[in-house]
Amino acid sequence: MIGGHAVGIIVLNVGYPVIPGNVANATTYRFPVRFKVVEGADIPSLLAGDRTLLAPSLRAAEELVADGCRAIVGACGYFAKFQREMAESLPVPVIMSSLCQVPMILGSLRPSEQLGIVCASKPSLDAATLAAAGVAPDSPLVV
Repeated sequence: MIGGHAVGIIVLNVGYPVIPGNVANATTYRFPVRFKVVEGADIPSLLAGDRTLLAPSLRAAEELVADGCRAIVGACGYFAKFQREMAESLPVPVIMSSLCQVPMILGSLRPSEQLGIVCASKPSLDAATLAAAGVAPDSPLVV
C-alpha cells in the first residue's frame, strides 16, 4: 500500500499536454493526489457513452483505493455516466464528474438565473448524462 494520497483521480488516455490548472496535472493541487489512467478509455469512447468503459473505470478506482486513496474523482465531466455504479461499488466517497456540483450551484441561484456549462461536446451532454449527475431535467442551464 502507498500512503499520503487522499484523492485518487481516474483519467482518460488523452493525446495532449495537461497544463497546470487541468484536473489531470498534479501541480494543480496543493496536496498529493494519485492518478490512474482508465485502460482503453479515450475521449471519443466516453463522449459516445460506451458502457464497456465502466469495468475498467471501476478497476482503476479500486486500484486507487487499494493504494490508500480515501476519495475518488473523475477527470472528465462525461464520467458522470458512471456515477451511480461507481459510488455503489466503492467503499470511499466518489465524485465522477464536476457536473455533480450542478444541483448545489443551482440551489444558490435566484429563480430567474441560469447556470452556464462549458463542455467538450454539447450533443454528448444529454439528459441521461445530466441525470446521472443528479441534475433535474427542467434545470435552468445554458450549455
